[in-house]
Amino acid sequence: MKKSTIRGETELSSLPKHSIEMRQQVRGRLAHRFVATFLLIAALLCGGAQSSQATTQQSRQPLVSRDQQNIQSVVAKQAALVSEFDVNGLKVLVKRREGSLTVAAGLFIRGGSKNITAENAGIEALMLASSTEATTSFPRDRMRNETARMGTVIGSDVTQDYSALSLRCTRSNFDRSWQMFTDVALRPSFTKEDVALVRHWTAR
Repeated sequence: MKKSTIRGETELSSLPKHSIEMRQQVRGRLAHRFVATFLLIAALLCGGAQSSQATTQQSRQPLVSRDQQNIQSVVAKQAALVSEFDVNGLKVLVKRREGSLTVAAGLFIRGGSKNITAENAGIEALMLASSTEATTSFPRDRMRNETARMGTVIGSDVTQDYSALSLRCTRSNFDRSWQMFTDVALRPSFTKEDVALVRHWTAR
């Protein structure tokens, strides 16, 4: 190890002075170029990442705004189909469904099961279900025959906030079905037989 070191020092010392200076200059230039190249690559990588990030954000913004515009457009179109008016103090909402061959209607009554106590629990559901069985103008047999012939369904439901009578029928049979529906709401017969039948179904 000592011999190689001494030989190397002897060789360097034997070189002309200007050769040593040239080698040092070359080394300095190479180091300078290496540092400059490294900084250039780093700048390109950082700039590319930032530009791609900005491009992604810009591309997302139009998509988000486009989705919001589509949602607002759908909501506006649906709202335009709904008409609201009062009939003798009763609020009525009508939604048009162009091209639909069926009609759905509902009568919503405030109250619901929150007004029921332990003593009369189930009375509201029993009352509404019994009212759909028969009316003064449509006894049970007639009611069942007509609804079956037209494909009309008259039902009821009770929730915690409200109770409801519902109607589903075809558009061609709406007039007759609506007559039966209003009779259920205004003139239910509540015969003993109908109430006993509904109570039997409910208890099963």
